[in-house]
Amino acid sequence: MNSLIMNWSSDAMYSGELTAHASVSQRKMTDLVKHSEEELLNTPLMFLDTAGSLMYEAIDEDSENDSKYNNGECDLVVQVLKELISYGVQKSDIGVITPYNAQVNLIKKSVRHSPELYTQTSLEGQNKIANIEISTVDGFQGREKEVIVISMVRSNPKHEIGFLSNERRMNVAVTRAKRLCILIGDSGTVNKNAFLKGLVDYFREKGGVIRSAFDY
Repeated sequence: MNSLIMNWSSDAMYSGELTAHASVSQRKMTDLVKHSEEELLNTPLMFLDTAGSLMYEAIDEDSENDSKYNNGECDLVVQVLKELISYGVQKSDIGVITPYNAQVNLIKKSVRHSPELYTQTSLEGQNKIANIEISTVDGFQGREKEVIVISMVRSNPKHEIGFLSNERRMNVAVTRAKRLCILIGDSGTVNKNAFLKGLVDYFREKGGVIRSAFDY
């Protein structure tokens, strides 16, 4: 993966012992698509902050374990995916990761209702059509994509973060990205956790693209 993605993981989880191979350490999306002038394609890091937008989480009361979802973040994920596709990024090169099954289901439903993002096909030919993959952290473990979009979901006045407190899972999510990692979350909530604050601060300090939900 790009060294800026890897370096956060190296410092946060492995005492700085990881090193990106020279053949991949500088890889960016501009190596794959022609829109070299686009800011988002020229950096391996982007943080989309929902703080102040009142995009609060909700509970899926039909789930067995009160799984969480976030409608506002789902809408932002769809907008970011459309932006990537408009630049020529291939659907098969994009993965969306979120820690909650309810959010996985919500994003899948939204993507399937977006003609730009989802290609319908018959059962017979489904293996020939590559669409954007959307799954939980565990579903992506051991695999990778050129672009990973992470929906953190948690946004609440009590600053509760639930599954996000699992540092190993967050490390897995970020390091699925080879060229571009896009993190979507509420800094006002997640920054109450030192590990997650370190992640958000890293994106800011290393020159990542920083956007607000209000930009969309």
